[in-house]
Amino acid sequence: MGDNQQNIIQVPPILPDKLDFDTVIANEKIPKIFANGFLLAHSLTDATIITQIGATPTAAIFMSFPALKNLHKTLSGVIANIEKGLGHEIEDIKTIQDSWSKNVLSDKKDK
Repeated sequence: MGDNQQNIIQVPPILPDKLDFDTVIANEKIPKIFANGFLLAHSLTDATIITQIGATPTAAIFMSFPALKNLHKTLSGVIANIEKGLGHEIEDIKTIQDSWSKNVLSDKKDK
C-alpha cells in the first residue's frame, strides 16, 4: 500500500461525535463515490473494497479488519432499519441477477 499513500487526500480529522454529514458532503476535498457493485479482496492484515458501477471500477478503499467489521455492523443495522420500514427484505445483487437471468434473459432466448 506504500504507493497508495501519496494519493490520500488530507482533510482535517473529524471526531465521530462531531461529524456533520452536510459539512462532509459539501467539502470539495472529499470524493463522492456512487457504486452499485463491489469486489472485495483481503490479505492477512487488511481488506480492499473496489467499488463499481456496472463492471467499471470507480474507487479502491483500503480498510483495517476492525474498521471493516464496524462497517459491517453499521451497514447491517441500517439495512435492518430500512427493511423494517419497508416491511420486506431488500434483495441482494446475486438474487436480482439470478432472477433477471431466469425471467428476462430466458424470455429473449425463447423468441
